[in-house]
Amino acid sequence: MSSSTTSSFYESVAPAMWPWEGVPHDTTTPLEPGVEAVRVGVADDMILLLSHAHMKTFILPALVREVGLGRMGVAVFVVRRESQMSLWAEYLRRVSYSTIAEIDVDEPKPGQKWKEGVLLATPEALKLALTKDQIGLWALLVIDNAHLLVDNEDIRLITANAQTSHHQPRIVSLCGNPLEAQGSLTHYQTEIQALQRVYPGRVEAVSEQLSLLRSIIRPKLGLVEYDTPKDTPEVMENLEKTILARTDDLLAFLGHHRHSLIEIYGEEFADLIEEMPDPTLIPIQLVLDYQAVVKELGLWAAERAAIIMAIKVDKLKTMEKYERQYLLLSIVYSEMLQLRQICGLALAGMEEDEKLQRCIKPKVLRLVEILLQYQPNQDDPPRVMGKGAKGNDPRLLHGMVFFKSHFQTKVVYHYLKALARSEEKYAFILPQYVLGDGSEECMMEVTPLEQVKKREEDALKKFRLKEANLLLSSDSLELGVDKVRCNLVVLFDSLPEKLKDYIHCKIKAKYPESLFLILSSCHESEQSLKKLDLYETTEKDLTSRSLFYQVEAASIGSFGSQNDSLKTSATELKLQKALWCLNRFCAKLPSDTFTRLTPISYTTSQDDMFLTGLLLPINSPIREPVYGTLMPNPNLALNSAALKACQMLYKSQELDENLFPTGKDVLLKQYQNLQSLAPQPGNRPGPQKQRHYYYKTTSPSLTLTSASETSHLYSLDLVLQCPIPEDQNTRGRKLFSPERAMQSFGFFSSKILPPTCPFPIYTRSGEVIVTLSLVEKDFKIDENQRDLLDTFHHFTFSKVLRLEKYPMAFDLERAESNILIVPLKKQTSEGMVTKNVDWKFLDVIKEFCSTKAEPQKYDTEKGEKFEFGANDFTDAVVMPWYRNQDQPQYFYVAEICSHLSPQSDFPGQGFETFEKYYKSKYHIAISNPDQPLLDVDHTSARLNFLTPRYVNRKGIALPTSSEETKRNKRDNLEQKQILVPELCSIHPFRASLWRQMVALPCIFYRLNSLLNADSLRAKICVDTKLGKAELEPKFRWEPLDFGWTLADVMKSGPLDQTIFTNIKVKKIKERVRKSSINNENRADITEIFDDDEEGEDGPGDNLGKLNDVLLSKLIEEDQKLKQKSLEIGTWSNEMAAKNLREEMAQKGQQSKTKSKGQVQSDDEDSLSDIFDPTEALPDNLTFLSNDIFPSFTSTGGKDWGTGIEQRHFRVGSPTFFSNPNINIPGLMDDSDGLSCSDTDDEDFGENKNYVTEEDGNVKIEFRGNNLAEAIEDAAEEKKRRDILDKFRLEEKELVSLEPWIWNEEAEPCTRVSSQTVELTKVDMSINLGLDKADKEEEDSLVSTENVTPAENPAVLIRLSKAIETKLLQTKVPSVVEEPLVILKPGLIPWESDRPLGFSFDNQPSLDTHPGPPPSLILQALTMSNANDAINLERLETIGDSFLKYAVTSALYLAYPDTPEGRLSHLRSKQVSNFYLYRLGRDKGLGECMIATKFEPHDNWLPPGYYVPKDLEKALIESGIPSSQWNSANLPDVSKLKSDADIYAIIKERTRDLVENSNEGDPPETKPSSKPEDLRSFVPYNLLTQQSIPDKSIADCVEALIGAYLISGGKKGALNFMSWLGMDIKINENVGQLLSYRSNLPEAERHLDHFLRGFDQFEKNVGYVFRDKGYLLQAFTHTSYYPNRFTDCYQRLEFLGDAVLDYLITRHLYEDPQKHSPGALTDLRSALVNNTIFATLAVKHNFHKFLLHLSPGLQTICHRFVKIQEENEFQIADDFYLGGDGLSAGSGFWREDGSLGEVEDVEVPKALGDVFESIAGAIYLDSGFSLDTVWKVYFRMMGDEIKRFSTHIPKSPIRELLELEPETAKFGKPEKLSDGRRVRVTVDVFGKGVFKGIGRNYRIAKCTAAKCALRALKKTGKNV
Repeated sequence: MSSSTTSSFYESVAPAMWPWEGVPHDTTTPLEPGVEAVRVGVADDMILLLSHAHMKTFILPALVREVGLGRMGVAVFVVRRESQMSLWAEYLRRVSYSTIAEIDVDEPKPGQKWKEGVLLATPEALKLALTKDQIGLWALLVIDNAHLLVDNEDIRLITANAQTSHHQPRIVSLCGNPLEAQGSLTHYQTEIQALQRVYPGRVEAVSEQLSLLRSIIRPKLGLVEYDTPKDTPEVMENLEKTILARTDDLLAFLGHHRHSLIEIYGEEFADLIEEMPDPTLIPIQLVLDYQAVVKELGLWAAERAAIIMAIKVDKLKTMEKYERQYLLLSIVYSEMLQLRQICGLALAGMEEDEKLQRCIKPKVLRLVEILLQYQPNQDDPPRVMGKGAKGNDPRLLHGMVFFKSHFQTKVVYHYLKALARSEEKYAFILPQYVLGDGSEECMMEVTPLEQVKKREEDALKKFRLKEANLLLSSDSLELGVDKVRCNLVVLFDSLPEKLKDYIHCKIKAKYPESLFLILSSCHESEQSLKKLDLYETTEKDLTSRSLFYQVEAASIGSFGSQNDSLKTSATELKLQKALWCLNRFCAKLPSDTFTRLTPISYTTSQDDMFLTGLLLPINSPIREPVYGTLMPNPNLALNSAALKACQMLYKSQELDENLFPTGKDVLLKQYQNLQSLAPQPGNRPGPQKQRHYYYKTTSPSLTLTSASETSHLYSLDLVLQCPIPEDQNTRGRKLFSPERAMQSFGFFSSKILPPTCPFPIYTRSGEVIVTLSLVEKDFKIDENQRDLLDTFHHFTFSKVLRLEKYPMAFDLERAESNILIVPLKKQTSEGMVTKNVDWKFLDVIKEFCSTKAEPQKYDTEKGEKFEFGANDFTDAVVMPWYRNQDQPQYFYVAEICSHLSPQSDFPGQGFETFEKYYKSKYHIAISNPDQPLLDVDHTSARLNFLTPRYVNRKGIALPTSSEETKRNKRDNLEQKQILVPELCSIHPFRASLWRQMVALPCIFYRLNSLLNADSLRAKICVDTKLGKAELEPKFRWEPLDFGWTLADVMKSGPLDQTIFTNIKVKKIKERVRKSSINNENRADITEIFDDDEEGEDGPGDNLGKLNDVLLSKLIEEDQKLKQKSLEIGTWSNEMAAKNLREEMAQKGQQSKTKSKGQVQSDDEDSLSDIFDPTEALPDNLTFLSNDIFPSFTSTGGKDWGTGIEQRHFRVGSPTFFSNPNINIPGLMDDSDGLSCSDTDDEDFGENKNYVTEEDGNVKIEFRGNNLAEAIEDAAEEKKRRDILDKFRLEEKELVSLEPWIWNEEAEPCTRVSSQTVELTKVDMSINLGLDKADKEEEDSLVSTENVTPAENPAVLIRLSKAIETKLLQTKVPSVVEEPLVILKPGLIPWESDRPLGFSFDNQPSLDTHPGPPPSLILQALTMSNANDAINLERLETIGDSFLKYAVTSALYLAYPDTPEGRLSHLRSKQVSNFYLYRLGRDKGLGECMIATKFEPHDNWLPPGYYVPKDLEKALIESGIPSSQWNSANLPDVSKLKSDADIYAIIKERTRDLVENSNEGDPPETKPSSKPEDLRSFVPYNLLTQQSIPDKSIADCVEALIGAYLISGGKKGALNFMSWLGMDIKINENVGQLLSYRSNLPEAERHLDHFLRGFDQFEKNVGYVFRDKGYLLQAFTHTSYYPNRFTDCYQRLEFLGDAVLDYLITRHLYEDPQKHSPGALTDLRSALVNNTIFATLAVKHNFHKFLLHLSPGLQTICHRFVKIQEENEFQIADDFYLGGDGLSAGSGFWREDGSLGEVEDVEVPKALGDVFESIAGAIYLDSGFSLDTVWKVYFRMMGDEIKRFSTHIPKSPIRELLELEPETAKFGKPEKLSDGRRVRVTVDVFGKGVFKGIGRNYRIAKCTAAKCALRALKKTGKNV
């Protein structure tokens, strides 16, 4: 492949280049400084020059662990001050499991001898202990602040003793940072030599900056001179003198200003006055900044700087709260405006281009000359900056310029912007600027810190994306730009004062061909060269002091050998790019945010040939060292090893064809069913709620068998199991027991039904158990009997239950459910009760249907009289024949009132007796005035008896009626329904049979569901060949269980009734009557307050449907009133701007247009944007009348000649110039776009009546309806602040690294000549030689032409062994003096252990197991939308956790070498909702599910009925609303002949129906003549179809997994998953898994070496590992490269996470409390998360055994441990409001030791991961025993589980998302201006926007959710 292929490889990654800009190209990625220090400290005696003090907190414990592992003895740490010992002792006890002791000089312990652990001592105490022989074998000696103890005699004796000891300890001396030294660098070498005379070992400089310097190619240095101008025009010289003179006068005025208020107010106010700052400080600094711009940059800058300064001062004025400061700032402001006018008048005759060239200083012009060297040539191909720009082209400018002044940075930025607009040749310059926060100028910044950071982030992003090519920065900026790569770095203000700042600027030049230039005036150039020489010499010495960085970064030319490249089908990787490719791969390896994974290299040589070995991170697939080939120079050797590693990675498929790290989906290729898993956009289940329609399934057991000539008779046996209590029986009626009735119902079936579980229904009488029993098999029915049965069946469902409606039709042959109901009659024979078909009753019904019953009327004039028979009306159903003939009303006769007659007093007003009432109203004369009257009850209009009306879905009794209500309903005739027997017709159905009949719909509905569930069970048994599909006839299932019975509910009592009292209900009734109900229409009132099935207030009338109706009425009424009221709008900024523009247009004012050709970017400080009239004005702004202001005349019609229109308004400030002759210009926003208002938008004024609610330790303060803030309790806040202060002081004292003070009196050491740096001085005719960039790299530091690698096997073997020793650094002691303590493997019994009561490992035999009961399967098939007493949510929770566990275990065992990231990705696919939905859909679960509430009148098809498919399809497609399907205009089902006839009739009659119903619609909404365009109101038929979201299918699959798990154990669930099509196999018989590489030399001894002391951990948790490799792997972090014998913990964490999730969820599921689904979810979320795992890990000392080499992780873990110790490891009750309940205040430490912005301590993910990885390790080590894992972990988690189970934390976020799943959307967090609080917004579409404020994101989000919930519940919008 040609060389062009290599460049194509680089170009192919250019668009995605910027994220990799921090990846070195020419050497390996440097280690973190702390890790580097530990590495060299382990290797040999070292003198470490540390750059930061906090490194010691990582280095010391790491050295103790690493050196102590390889050496027996004591580790001694010497500190300077005695006060530090206790702090270090506490710190080490917190992070290490070693024994910690302190040597006290004042209290010596005679006879004490330390043999192990860590000793802390001062030099004096340690010398005393050595003289008394109190220290045994030394392993390690660490000396703190060694650079300050050089002259300490005790230290000299100690080091001498250690070096002469027979067991020489490792000696590590910790010294300060020479880069921060106070004094001249000329004494640097002298001090280094003094250290080496006292302390053994070589000097190692450890610094992040030095590491970066070692990893980049050194840029070319140059000193660029500039001269003072010689031919400056006199006018310009005079102008500059004038400006400087005026500013000098102003400075003199400010300097002599007497501002002491004590002189005015006296000493008595001194304490208050002292708090006020000096009012002259800021004004003086502002003027000095302006003077510096004039002197350094020129007059153009002076004019522009005056404008910018005026803007800034004006903003400072508005923010100033002291009057004196305001006055002085006003003076500076006025002076700046005058200076702007002076400059403008003096330079008015010049064009803008001329100003840019002549009115600028030579220093700036010199910078422009440098930039012009990067100007693209006309002959070059176009090179456009942007995302597609190639980052390796040195001709493209990508530079940084460093300034010392913030203000000058801004001004130069504006100059370059103006220059780029002025002339084409400068157009390629695209500048951005960023400002640091390290200078005093930040005190004067008026922009909020978060806005400054946001702007700088945007600028850096543009620079990285090549959208900007020049970054201007202050030299104080250190954070955020270390990852950028530049080919040009310019120091604008000569050399920095400190070497550290010099290196900081230099390391930005990371390109191979880059320039590092320093601007210097001619008269200072010699001095600058000397200083530069000193900096370079010192830097060279520091960077060379590295044990492992022997190879300096350098470019290499093209290498000629074809073997030294990696060819793929897409590209070719040559030798010179191998390091970059390898570094990029290591950077992509999974790890936490605190760890940098890098390849580690070591190079050695022999006979001028070099060999390099590489060690990749331990979570890479390559664990052994990788060696290159022998090369003639170290750079080639390093690249050769990198290329070899890339070849091995490509071969193992870790790199793709483009040599990028392979993605996580590489395993998907092995799963055909998962490859097409990604759904099309918009079809993914979940948030988008994609739905599909399914036909409801009728159980095959209820369908007709065509070959059958006989039927089987079944009886529906109903038994009143639990009568309702007396307090629920409002009217005191006699309860009906169906088992005592002589008549009952049964049905004929053509098939023998499988055993069916009994199930409850809930009637007015109470809980009734329904059981199915076979009465007679093979019952033969003749034609006459069949006709009787058909008539009875049709009559029952159509005339009595009134369920027949269009388009259903009765036809037993065509219906899917072919059962026939039949009346049964009890018969007693020889003491045996049997049931037979009541044929006589069937004949009665047949006759009743064939004759039209007319009411019998009696003619009193002829003497006809009604004769009352009590037997006729006992247990009767009657109908008043004088009313509602079309829809007759039927009543149960509850009581024959013998004490009442037609002549009794009528209870209502207007009639004397019942007889007169009927005579007057209905014109009916009663013939028998002596007949008794009937007290009746409405027959039930409610046909859904699946759940009780007096119990909610959670099994809690609802409140009952008051005693007064009960008395009224029992005794008051006005509360009763009284009928006259003579005026009633008697129905042939007796009341006892009718009460059973109304339950038939729900009985058959439940029966069909249970039989469907059983059919599914049987099918799975047959398909999996496990279990019994067909059960014995005598087999009995357990009854359907809701988790509660009515008897249990009644014992527990009803809910508290105080919420809705009778008084409130009466008031609501009265309000409804007065507002919305006409008194004349009393029927409406009765309809509202009558029960829907009884016509009266039934049980729970104070809390049930009554209140829902009333509240709905009131809400609707209030909304109507609001709509009628006056709408009050808001005066928005847009409206104000529109008004302002209209006023300006009326006055003839025109806005100034931009100059032709000007291009203005969004981040430019444009003059036209200084005051934008369309911008929002500040809150403290008051518009003034134009009359009080004088008119000003100035050039161009502008104010003061600034180009700013005069604006008339007043700023709310302590002082206001009331003199009308003084102009008050407007506020002007600078480029930062800050409004001068400093108020938060959540403040509403002084008078705030806030509502506060308690939530644990957090108070929620509700500010109005749409804003809430979480406020900590004052005591908790103070406690947190005290902890912070304590931590700050302790840490500052702990890590004190005192500065290095050079001995100025000592003679400076002469530099070695070889270290002298050759420097060049660039003359005025600058030419940087960039035109040669297209050639090969002529100045390459390493030439590789005609060089071939050498091969010498013997040399390779010898060198590779030497390299391996250096890389691994693992020295196992040849003799172990104290062998490891051997404990018996397995679980250690504890006295506190209690039986768990449930076994996770218990597995029932599946050979004869029937599978889950139909009741359990039905629960898994029932959605919560069904409003049933059962649903799938609990089973779904346990099924979800088991699915995760099963898939995780299978993947872990199937892919023993696959990294965790890919396993997690594959698991996410296998447990995804879309995959589960597809599996469930393919198995037909959608047809079996119960998706909607049972509404017999709307969505149930009675048995024997059907809907013609073609008619159904035509109706749906026609768009006819289902409410009109009963219309008489539609065709009769019996007359339909063909599909064409159906469609033609529907189309014709549909048009009429739709047009009639839309007469008022506009023409475009009229129905189309095309069938496909007909409007569809109902997309499916409710009778036969149901709509189910795709996600619900997935939930059902998980619930079924849970059902099979509960009944059949783990194997049962796995069998079901296999039936679904999930190929999940957990092979637990794989034997001993290979936990470590036993094939490595001395593997067992290495395990003992790494795990020394870990027996303490095993005792702590109560489990001893059989295979210690699992224990080592579980504690090995990705950064711990010394362990090459096991994996890191990531795979075990992947397994343990799923194991713990399942164990905790299953334990909660089996809890006797039977937690509700919501509580189960909340408990699972509270107990299975990284926060609680990390807390428990710290509580049980997991963190002390974590093996890692990550300084960042060490820091964050230590802070978290301290917080937990202060909180006594308690998990906060306000779990959801406390940032997962465990956040605590802390802060970040600046380099100067001060505490930065206060923020919450982050919970280290690594601690939670280790907690999970140990669970995975125990699971594997115990032979996959879940019981063992749970016994170990329940000991640690038992208390938290019990506490949370008692007080279940409820997530307001989950509650809101459940309440508003489609409309609630949370926004991104916003940092408030105080820097401490976060604001989160939640938008509930159509209902409001709600905001929450808290000290972290979690608290703010929960607070916003609480605010939304409170508002929604208050307004009732969620009802």
